[in-house]
Amino acid sequence: MANGVCRGFTMLYTDLRGTFSTGWSCWRAPPPNQTILQTERWNEQKVDHNNTTCFISNSIMTNNAAELVPPPASAEEEEVKTTCLTIVMGRRSSQVVKGSSGNSTTVPLVVWATQKRLSQPKEDPHLYNLVHYEFLDDIRRWTHLDQLLLQTIPSTAQRQQNDDTEDNVDVHLLALEATANNEKAISAVQSFLEERLPETASCHFHERAPPDNAMSLLQSVLLEDALLAFRGNRQLTKGSLLYQALSLHLTTTTNATSVDKPCMKLIKGVLESHLLLDHTAAQAIHLLPPPNAGKASIVGGTSSNNSIYGLLSKPLLTNMGKHKLQVWLQQPLISLPKIQERQDAISALFHLGKDAIRDALRGMVDMHKLAQSLDSPNNSNNNKNSSGGGQQQQQSSLQTMYRLWLLASQQLPALLEATDEYRGNDESSSSSLLRHLHSELTLAVHELSRASGLVETVLDLDLAPQEFRVQGSFAPELASLAQEMDQVQQQAQDEWEFMQEEHPKVKLESCDLDNVFSWQFRLPNANDIKRLNNNNGMQTHRILKNGVYFSTKPLRALSAQYQELQEAFSQQSRQIVQDAMSVAGTYASVVEKAAQVVATYDVLCGLAYTAAYSPHGYCKPTLTDGEEDGLGIELKAARHPCVELQEDVEFIPNDFSLTFGKSNFLMVTGPNMGGKSTYIRSLGAIVCMAQIGSYVPCESATINLCHAILARVGAGDLQERGISTFMAEMLEAGSILKTATKRSLIIIDELGRGTSTFDGYGLARAISEHILQNIGCMVVFATHFHELTAMPGIQNCHVTAQTGQQGLTFLYQVQPGPCLESFGIQVAEMAHVPACVIEDAKRKAKELEQFDASAAAASSSSNKKKKIDENIKFCQTFGKLDLPLILDNGGSFSSEEQKQRKLLELLAQ
Repeated sequence: MANGVCRGFTMLYTDLRGTFSTGWSCWRAPPPNQTILQTERWNEQKVDHNNTTCFISNSIMTNNAAELVPPPASAEEEEVKTTCLTIVMGRRSSQVVKGSSGNSTTVPLVVWATQKRLSQPKEDPHLYNLVHYEFLDDIRRWTHLDQLLLQTIPSTAQRQQNDDTEDNVDVHLLALEATANNEKAISAVQSFLEERLPETASCHFHERAPPDNAMSLLQSVLLEDALLAFRGNRQLTKGSLLYQALSLHLTTTTNATSVDKPCMKLIKGVLESHLLLDHTAAQAIHLLPPPNAGKASIVGGTSSNNSIYGLLSKPLLTNMGKHKLQVWLQQPLISLPKIQERQDAISALFHLGKDAIRDALRGMVDMHKLAQSLDSPNNSNNNKNSSGGGQQQQQSSLQTMYRLWLLASQQLPALLEATDEYRGNDESSSSSLLRHLHSELTLAVHELSRASGLVETVLDLDLAPQEFRVQGSFAPELASLAQEMDQVQQQAQDEWEFMQEEHPKVKLESCDLDNVFSWQFRLPNANDIKRLNNNNGMQTHRILKNGVYFSTKPLRALSAQYQELQEAFSQQSRQIVQDAMSVAGTYASVVEKAAQVVATYDVLCGLAYTAAYSPHGYCKPTLTDGEEDGLGIELKAARHPCVELQEDVEFIPNDFSLTFGKSNFLMVTGPNMGGKSTYIRSLGAIVCMAQIGSYVPCESATINLCHAILARVGAGDLQERGISTFMAEMLEAGSILKTATKRSLIIIDELGRGTSTFDGYGLARAISEHILQNIGCMVVFATHFHELTAMPGIQNCHVTAQTGQQGLTFLYQVQPGPCLESFGIQVAEMAHVPACVIEDAKRKAKELEQFDASAAAASSSSNKKKKIDENIKFCQTFGKLDLPLILDNGGSFSSEEQKQRKLLELLAQ
């Protein structure tokens, strides 16, 4: 900043200290509803009106910067952050459905969610979405509620990986009628929420509904158009379940979000807007990190390959990008144009372009946290008494302004320069999504240019980031204090140089312990304490691994003097910091919108990086969207994206072929430990990756978009909820049958193994036939029921293995046709089960096989003898008939049918 500009601003501030709105208004963020060119004219008008000499930098704007690229037809959906969730349970039906054996397990649920809009258009005054969902759910599985929570509330592991621990979510639960029939449902949903919600979520259970004040609360938070829409919505009539839930939600939301003005809009949520993916399916395909966040659920895995999120987030460089990726994985798209836009952007970044953008993203300020700091209540005009009231608060405010300056003057302009080749003068050769992002980034850089000028005027950048201090030229008293502080610092340097004569390796470091500033010397070797003497009032403070900390009497005196000067300077500059932060706070929404652009760039570059540098190669999948015969999933040399990256693993790729009208049900058999589970789960992982727009680990891939991924895998009970292993298995299977449509992908890894063989086989067979005949979706089914391979209408394949003198060798190759052996005893032998047990097992298995063979032979012999006896009896009866008499009487019959009937009657005697 030029000296003349600083002097001009100092005079302005000195003359107008009491008129904040006049003296600082030229630094505010541009008002809403303005284009870039209008904003430039507004800047000039404000500067001329206030008659100031403030400098506004527009050097980053180019001649064509005002030619904004409109968002593509299917642009990215807006980014939102859920702040409050209210779940209200209606009355559970007491009627018994015909054919069922007990009370209904279905309850009506209403969920209201308050979502903060992180990237709303400037012309839109709505800061929050007020979204409501209505659905029926099963109290044994809570499938739909689970899906909703997965889409809206990050897990604890994801928050830890994203370093996202500040934003908590308030969850409120209310059962409107706590009848005896509802008690089981209330207990079930409480247990489910306690188990499912992350530690950072605050869950509140309400025993009764609040007073009906929904209308008055709505008038305070809804703008006029949204209020009219509410009054015209017949579903929100007073007394309805939706209305009663809204009353509770508004009571809690207004407290949680500090909403004090109309800024919300009503939206009806739709669960089917993204790919349906419940918690079971997400765990089955290793979509998200395991609950322990540091240990892999896949043997041999690490934090970077124990989940799809861990794999794809490894190359990401910003916390905003990791949060964005998490949202994409939780909500895979089912819109073909949107997915193709992401694919085109990744293809454009696949080569060298991503490296320049990634270089610009390194060290990027955490823009979400910066926006929160700027938007903090302590920065508003109504809290001047607390804003910057203490020295620590002032240091925090000035540090926030310094981060804003770094972002506005260095980081975003560098990113804009790196993405300049994608601004897209030729629409046919560039991605529409990248053009839109470049346009949004250009606008953000321009809007933040004045923020950079504000910080350069207020903050002494020569001292930052070691020390944050207001420019001493603002007032004579500040200049005097700044000069004294510089003198004390120089004296401390002289003291350090004197100490170096005795200890050449000594360092001078500043410490801030318990909000008390001090200088201390440090010798890098802790053993050097023996060389210190007590001359000159030497005092030892700490002995750590990095050395011994000590001070002398003159140094302590200088520290105390500097501390006093700092406090005096802080008192004199308090009002300046308050006013400057109030102005800087107007840029919070601009920073938040820019954060979404940066996050999208980070994710797209990260996906391109993963695909480009994969050791085995990724391909761009070809996507289709339909239900016609011939469409389906065709994967060549597919690999599991996580397992292939484990150490000492040479992954064997395999093919998939699932086609509507031909072979959409794949039955997988083969030995235990042969790779069946990895094979079928890899399909779910690849489909999910394809539907977020990513490349996939295959040689080639054609995928018809799925609307749901449903899974029945593993074995485990829920003792705290009174659910056995087999009951949990059946609940998952029942949920799949109720939820699945033709556009679903079902993954079943064993079914019916938790009960008797015949019952289990009967269930597995009946469920498979129901899917084949009534649903017709894509299915991969791994089983040891070899009898299922004879079902009509299915496609059989098996994982291969070889037996020899060295035992069982797994080949991990999938071949057509069934495998009628499971090699269970051989696998137990590999697990070092005692030899005597293995021999006994082989003997018992052989006895059972012989028993089955003899029983089958006996049954066959019995059936044959019975057939012979029946034939002999028939011949004897036929021989006793008086055939001439029958022929003579044949003329009395009017038709051939009467003749045949009479003859059969005679034979039956």
